[in-house]
Amino acid sequence: MDRPPGWTDLATNQALDLKMDALRAELRGEMAELRGEMAELSASVDRHLRTQTIVMTTTLIAGITLSATLSHV
Repeated sequence: MDRPPGWTDLATNQALDLKMDALRAELRGEMAELRGEMAELSASVDRHLRTQTIVMTTTLIAGITLSATLSHV
């Protein structure tokens, strides 16, 4: 018996399962790439915060030292 018109456009469960498996695999790859990029960004932020802390601490110590020196003059 022939199928009615339009039935050839319907998806089967097997076809949908294959598409879902392909989509899951693609998403796994994208998520792994995103995790790598996030790790790089986190490391970059850590480096910049460490540098900023060192600069601010050095500036603060220099300012205190200068202030103490000028107060004795």
